[in-house]
Amino acid sequence: MAELTARDGDRWLLAGRAADARARALGGARVPLQYAVSDKQTLIDFRGYAYTRKPSEVSDQSMTRYDPGRPQVWRVPRFDEVLPSIEVVAPTGGYIVPVAHAVLLSERLDAHGIVRHRSRDG
Repeated sequence: MAELTARDGDRWLLAGRAADARARALGGARVPLQYAVSDKQTLIDFRGYAYTRKPSEVSDQSMTRYDPGRPQVWRVPRFDEVLPSIEVVAPTGGYIVPVAHAVLLSERLDAHGIVRHRSRDG
């Protein structure tokens, strides 16, 4: 890891700063929170092994047992399109963080250059 950091650390830092800048510009934009696949799909060949399903001797729950001596190719759907299923508009004024969580978050916020202000009431 130290070798990778020495070799790529500057590039990683730049990529992190660029990601933070993109995040700061999100205010007012639609942001996906959850995704779902569409009905669009392609059948593909998927290599696997023959298997049986029977109750486990330990838990009596259904268990899959593969037979590596019997390779098979299955035609399975690959869902080709992932679309947002839930979107929100990102706030432009920021977030309210309860004081109890502010201390835990302060280092992370600082690391990403996120400006924060303590309310006069807190």
